[in-house]
Amino acid sequence: MDIKQIDNKEQWNDFVKQNHGSFLQSYEWGQFQKNYGRNVQCLGVMENQKIIAGTLLIKYPLPLSRFYFFSPYGPVVHQPLLFSEIKKQATKDNIIFWRYEHQILVGSREVKDVHPKYTWILNLQNKTREQLLKEMKPKTRYNIRLAEKKGVIVRTSTDLADIDIFYGLIKQTAERQKIGIFPKKYYQTMLANLASSGFLKIYLAEYQGQVLAANLMVFFNKTATYLHGGTSYKHHEVMAPQLLQWQAIQDALQSGHEEYDFFGIAENDNPQHAWAGITRFKKGFGGQSKKYSGTYEIPLNKMWYNIYNIVKKIKP
Repeated sequence: MDIKQIDNKEQWNDFVKQNHGSFLQSYEWGQFQKNYGRNVQCLGVMENQKIIAGTLLIKYPLPLSRFYFFSPYGPVVHQPLLFSEIKKQATKDNIIFWRYEHQILVGSREVKDVHPKYTWILNLQNKTREQLLKEMKPKTRYNIRLAEKKGVIVRTSTDLADIDIFYGLIKQTAERQKIGIFPKKYYQTMLANLASSGFLKIYLAEYQGQVLAANLMVFFNKTATYLHGGTSYKHHEVMAPQLLQWQAIQDALQSGHEEYDFFGIAENDNPQHAWAGITRFKKGFGGQSKKYSGTYEIPLNKMWYNIYNIVKKIKP
């Protein structure tokens, strides 16, 4: 048994898919992160020329020429040799800790979640369009039909020019909900790297020549994922976001995907929760919740990790 960096897209993705890994562990996601300027590895533990464990590992900078490793929704499968390699690299690369989002490993501590711990999954297996409509909440079904009646039109795009429209809408949404978003360059790099293979598309809902809502959708393995979205201040009455989601759901169904992941809901139905509104919206389409392990960190340099946490506490 040994460990090596995997540079073969098909070999890596086959391993991720066979073990029900997230698109965040896919080879494509790693290439996007690399082209955005980050150091990325696909580390695989090999046995009889087959990957039996591994993780996509992204290196992030910290102050004072220090760094940390991050495995988003990973490792796909853990094995002690994997951690040994990460510790070895940490010694020579000034790595303070390894942040990961999978099973709880010995010596780790839970930290604030990076990606949602709870998500909302709509099962598409053996379903028809009519069944999916029937399983929705009546209000959601009504709003979809209202949007169709009002003349809202949904189109898909892989055109970089549409990132400007998308970014304008998510910026409005972020201001309303007081949440952070990535710089425009992040979304531009994402589309430029992931659209040509069918991995990612922009969905846009238009009404009277104006785009009122736009979503970024990821299609990987058997799952379609609603990754990012934004809506306009205007024409709330035509229910464009509902029709936008419904079109993406229908496309996922038609293309043979088995589930539709709304990617992030509030942990409970507390009306004061920051995600309360978007959680109600997502649950209206039917489905069930799914819980991930959460986000954890393993210190790889205890002295610097303690300094890092002290600075985090006093930083305004």
